[in-house]
Amino acid sequence: MKTIQILGFIAGILFLLGPSVGFAKEPPHTLARLTHTQTQKHDLVTIERSESDVAVIMLSLPRTKRNYSPSEYESAAVAVKAVAHRLEAALTRYGSSVAYINENGTPSLSVTLLSEHLPTVLPLVTHYWFHARFTPREWQALLTQEATGSSAPDPLEQAVPMVLAQRSGLPVSSLTADPMRFDSSRTALIVGGPLSARETLRILGDNSPQQSITPLPPVPRYAEPSVNECDFAETDTGLTAILLPVQVEAISSSVWPSARIAIAVAGTGFESRLNQELRTKKGWAYGAGIPMYYYPSYSMGLAKARVSANKAQASAQLMKDVLRSLTTSPASDLEIQLAKEFLVENYWTNRELVTHEAAYLADFLNAGMSIKQFEGYADSLTAVSSAQVKEFAIAHPVSIWVAKAYAVKANGSLCRLPLV
Repeated sequence: MKTIQILGFIAGILFLLGPSVGFAKEPPHTLARLTHTQTQKHDLVTIERSESDVAVIMLSLPRTKRNYSPSEYESAAVAVKAVAHRLEAALTRYGSSVAYINENGTPSLSVTLLSEHLPTVLPLVTHYWFHARFTPREWQALLTQEATGSSAPDPLEQAVPMVLAQRSGLPVSSLTADPMRFDSSRTALIVGGPLSARETLRILGDNSPQQSITPLPPVPRYAEPSVNECDFAETDTGLTAILLPVQVEAISSSVWPSARIAIAVAGTGFESRLNQELRTKKGWAYGAGIPMYYYPSYSMGLAKARVSANKAQASAQLMKDVLRSLTTSPASDLEIQLAKEFLVENYWTNRELVTHEAAYLADFLNAGMSIKQFEGYADSLTAVSSAQVKEFAIAHPVSIWVAKAYAVKANGSLCRLPLV
């Protein structure tokens, strides 16, 4: 009985200390073998996991391949979405799941399937992608469908791209009579499953990117309307969302690990300062966080929380003050330790399943991180000292990080929240 009491006492102490003691996630027992192969025909990354029953195929048009114009990306996004719909019908018999993804403005397509079907499905998927053509009539129908889609996305998610990048109007080119397709020679291909890089290239064979016949015309887009200052009433208790763009260094930068930990201290996990202030102390939001968006030359966080409309202004100011506190009240060693453990655990969790690893890896690679950097990412986070995190916060004050704050109204429109 005494032994049980002692063990119970120790367990209680560990519980009170929380995740900072003995709860760091260990690396998976068997890590996938990552291989980056560049040939004249393909830019291929394989995630070789021999024991996996599930496989994944991801194709994307990353910004790191070349500098794209906004119109090229708008066109590619519509085309990739159309290819995803075509593939859904073609792969029904294989029980595959097809998803269109457009994270960070990188039009991508993901196919999840049973590993046993990978040798058969991979050539089909790449054929549909590399050889997708659209007649002028089909293209016009796609544009009409895109403009009149019946889906009603979450106003918050709909507002994210508007906040991250306000776009100007784009000219509309006249449609030609020739079949059109996007330039698939820029494709980044990720294949996860039991196949090695050599086996994957053999299956792909000559099924490779083709020269564009006639480039896709730009998609008509218009400048976003001017964003007015919010005018919420004191009696307005409707739920709204607060958004504060936070810009820091690119993931390929040597100071990125320090930057990521600093942002985690501010807004990643329930122990973060944003959650402590808005959720625990004020009770204004169930939770707050800073999801990250990665680009080749910089990284963008989006501090956000859902609050009552009559608390929008005060919440936005509090969120900026919390971010500013990283400079005025440097992160403690415990805060930094908890943030590092959270990020490292998230890294290993995303590497446990091939489907998660493919999406996680694509996000980093498309923004310029190498395979070597990705494989050493957990170590690079662990190696960062508390002093380096504090130095980064002091050298990069929040006045540089945060320039504006927005609220998302119930109808999905944006309004601006003034900050001091």
